[in-house]
Amino acid sequence: MIYVHDSVAIIMQCMQCGASNPENAKSCQLCMNSLEIEDYKDPAFYAESPSWNSYGNIILILGLLFTAFFLVSMLLVFFF
Repeated sequence: MIYVHDSVAIIMQCMQCGASNPENAKSCQLCMNSLEIEDYKDPAFYAESPSWNSYGNIILILGLLFTAFFLVSMLLVFFF
Protein backbone atom coordinates (compact mmCIF):
# COMPACT_ATOMS: atom_id res chain seq x y z
CA MET A 1 0.00 0.00 0.00
CA ILE A 2 1.21 3.53 -0.79
CA TYR A 3 0.37 6.65 1.20
CA VAL A 4 1.02 10.02 -0.46
CA HIS A 5 1.59 13.28 1.42
CA ASP A 6 2.95 16.45 -0.24
CA SER A 7 4.30 14.56 -3.29
CA VAL A 8 6.22 12.14 -1.03
CA ALA A 9 4.96 8.57 -1.17
CA ILE A 10 5.46 6.21 1.75
CA ILE A 11 5.28 2.51 0.96
CA MET A 12 4.28 0.10 3.70
CA GLN A 13 6.16 -2.93 2.38
CA CYS A 14 9.94 -2.58 2.09
CA MET A 15 11.18 -2.93 -1.48
CA GLN A 16 14.57 -4.20 -0.28
CA CYS A 17 13.66 -6.94 2.21
CA GLY A 18 9.86 -7.26 1.77
CA ALA A 19 9.02 -6.65 5.44
CA SER A 20 5.68 -5.06 6.37
CA ASN A 21 5.87 -1.78 8.27
CA PRO A 22 3.35 0.40 10.15
CA GLU A 23 1.73 3.40 8.42
CA ASN A 24 3.82 6.02 10.21
CA ALA A 25 7.21 4.37 9.53
CA LYS A 26 9.65 6.33 7.38
CA SER A 27 12.21 3.54 7.23
CA CYS A 28 12.00 -0.24 7.34
CA GLN A 29 12.05 -1.65 10.87
CA LEU A 30 14.01 -4.70 9.70
CA CYS A 31 16.69 -3.40 7.29
CA MET A 32 16.41 0.40 7.86
CA ASN A 33 15.86 1.05 4.14
CA SER A 34 13.96 4.29 3.43
CA LEU A 35 10.27 3.81 2.69
CA GLU A 36 9.86 7.31 1.22
CA ILE A 37 9.72 7.97 -2.52
CA GLU A 38 10.47 11.63 -3.33
CA ASP A 39 8.49 13.40 -6.10
CA TYR A 40 5.93 10.60 -6.38
CA LYS A 41 3.72 10.91 -9.45
CA ASP A 42 0.37 9.13 -9.36
CA PRO A 43 0.19 6.62 -12.26
CA ALA A 44 -3.55 7.27 -12.64
CA PHE A 45 -2.76 10.87 -13.61
CA TYR A 46 -0.58 9.72 -16.51
CA ALA A 47 -3.05 7.05 -17.61
CA GLU A 48 -5.79 9.66 -18.08
CA SER A 49 -3.72 12.42 -19.67
CA PRO A 50 -3.08 12.29 -23.43
CA SER A 51 0.46 11.82 -24.63
CA TRP A 52 1.56 13.99 -27.54
CA ASN A 53 4.78 12.00 -27.86
CA SER A 54 3.13 8.81 -29.09
CA TYR A 55 3.62 7.63 -32.65
CA GLY A 56 -0.13 7.54 -33.29
CA ASN A 57 -0.45 11.28 -32.75
CA ILE A 58 2.60 12.00 -34.90
CA ILE A 59 1.18 9.92 -37.74
CA LEU A 60 -2.18 11.70 -37.37
CA ILE A 61 -0.56 15.14 -37.57
CA LEU A 62 1.56 14.14 -40.57
CA GLY A 63 -1.55 12.77 -42.30
CA LEU A 64 -3.43 16.01 -41.71
CA LEU A 65 -0.50 18.05 -43.03
CA PHE A 66 -0.24 15.84 -46.12
CA THR A 67 -3.99 16.15 -46.75
CA ALA A 68 -3.87 19.94 -46.38
CA PHE A 69 -0.89 20.15 -48.76
CA PHE A 70 -2.66 17.89 -51.28
CA LEU A 71 -5.89 19.94 -51.16
CA VAL A 72 -4.03 23.24 -51.57
CA SER A 73 -2.04 21.88 -54.52
CA MET A 74 -5.24 20.60 -56.20
CA LEU A 75 -6.88 24.00 -55.73
CA LEU A 76 -3.85 25.71 -57.29
CA VAL A 77 -3.92 23.32 -60.27
CA PHE A 78 -7.66 23.77 -60.72
CA PHE A 79 -7.68 27.59 -60.59
CA PHE A 80 -4.43 28.28 -62.50
